[in-house]
Amino acid sequence: MRNLLFDVSVYSLGFLGLAGITLLPWRVVQFFRHQTLRLRRSVVGKIAFYVFVAAAILLLAFWATQLAHVVDCLMGERCHSNRAQGWISVIPIGIIYAGLEVTLLIGWLFTTIFARSSR
Repeated sequence: MRNLLFDVSVYSLGFLGLAGITLLPWRVVQFFRHQTLRLRRSVVGKIAFYVFVAAAILLLAFWATQLAHVVDCLMGERCHSNRAQGWISVIPIGIIYAGLEVTLLIGWLFTTIFARSSR
């Protein structure tokens, strides 16, 4: 049972990492394209906008380093000899993407609540 839970977690986070390779930059651009005008209407909104920009830059930086590791692992000879190493190398990207989605959800909730209260 313990091996089954480990396998499910490795494959699910690995699959999320594979999806996060392409979805992470797209979701950051999409969020800022739709929420920029809502956030810049007040001083608190501007502060929140800069906090979310810093969080997005930090997540994209981590994403880029992990993506470089995945490419180096899969294209070069730095990977270990087992076949699970490819999945294990994309797990951090899955965790970063999950963190991005949580951050964007908090940002969306903040802008929605703040836009209602500023009317």
